[in-house]
Amino acid sequence: MIRKGITKYLINRFILTPPYHLWVWVGNQKWWYDTTLHQRYEHMEKLKIQLKEQFTKMKNKYPERLKDIIV
Repeated sequence: MIRKGITKYLINRFILTPPYHLWVWVGNQKWWYDTTLHQRYEHMEKLKIQLKEQFTKMKNKYPERLKDIIV
């Protein structure tokens, strides 16, 4: 029973955690357009929401133009 706990701890500590910390470090670097990957992701999510809202408005205003699109 204790052996499973130690094995799980060692796997998490030395195998799973370092790649995660590397990914966090890479994501916080400002390599693209002076923004971090996290900031770009947040901005893209805002744009997706805005696009969905605009599409819904257009779908309500001009339903005959979008009758062939399944959404």
